[in-house]
Amino acid sequence: MIIRKIEKTISIALFTVAFLAGSVLLPYTSIFALASKQPGFDMQVRNVSDGENFAGNPTSVSLEAGEVAQMRMQINNPEKGNDIDSLRVKAFFNADANPNKFHTAVKADNLDWIGAEVSVSVPTGYFLEYVSGSTVIDLDDRPEFMTRTNIDDINGTTPLAFADGYEVTNLKGGPNTWMWVYFKVKATETKPTVINPRLDLEKVVANTSKGQTLKEDRTSTTASTGDTISCQ
Repeated sequence: MIIRKIEKTISIALFTVAFLAGSVLLPYTSIFALASKQPGFDMQVRNVSDGENFAGNPTSVSLEAGEVAQMRMQINNPEKGNDIDSLRVKAFFNADANPNKFHTAVKADNLDWIGAEVSVSVPTGYFLEYVSGSTVIDLDDRPEFMTRTNIDDINGTTPLAFADGYEVTNLKGGPNTWMWVYFKVKATETKPTVINPRLDLEKVVANTSKGQTLKEDRTSTTASTGDTISCQ
């Protein structure tokens, strides 16, 4: 989230307080610009244990016991001006034996979810289990600009598994706006524990100059010039 220091009128300050108390993760500078067109989206998979790569954009994989596959979600937003404020990225993990498909989806701003899938094959009675710590995001397709981010698990669960997925903000439209999301799964004989959690956020605000505290659980306040506002 982008937060900029406000040093103008009190009306702007009040808007900032209301915004911080009532929403999260949307960039302050572009909250009124929503994507009007869907990004391009597809998915590939490779067998890491066999040394396979993504050449040819493979969409199926066969795993033996204990072998690991890496999934790649590929998102492209090529149209200039079709800026995406909030892009949610989701992977659908389950504990079904003998899976033959793996599904993912993305959602840009207020547009519908769009999905993609790859085919998988595991030994009879085997499952697909998420490999802890394997979620990675790459941005841009030019080597001099590529940015890699390792996405931390939350209690051993990738944020991709959350009910609303993982959120990326400020994805600009343009010819080099590529994003790749990687994660790994393993063929296992033990049925994995799969959860689809939610992350509920509570936001409170206090005008500490007026003696208010965050413990009062206020969701709104007023401020005068020079007042100090705390948000949690």
